Amino acid sequence: MTDTAQPSAIFIEGGLLPADMLAQLADGDLPGQAEADFRLPRQARLIDEMAAAWSDARAYWEAFRRRLHRLPEDDPATGPTREQWVVPLLSTLGYQQ
Repeated sequence: MTDTAQPSAIFIEGGLLPADMLAQLADGDLPGQAEADFRLPRQARLIDEMAAAWSDARAYWEAFRRRLHRLPEDDPATGPTREQWVVPLLSTLGYQQ
C-alpha cells in the first residue's frame, strides 16, 4: 500500500459484485446514492434515518436471538425467523409484504 492509498472496509469474495462497481460505490458515483434519491421528508437527514434503521435492526436482532434461545432444540425456527427478524427488518428498510 502506498502513502496515498486508503484502506478499504470492502473486501471482494467471489464474483457477486464486480470490483469496478465497488469502486464506484466507494466514490459515491452509483445512481441512487444521493440523499435526494431516498425520497425522505424535507426535514429528514439521511444519516439520521440510517442510524435509526440500524438501531431498529439491532433491536429486532436481539429480540429474535432471545426468542431463539427459548425454542426447543428440534424447532427449525422458521416462523420466528420470518415474523420476528425478516419481516420487521425488511419493513424497516421500506419493503412491504
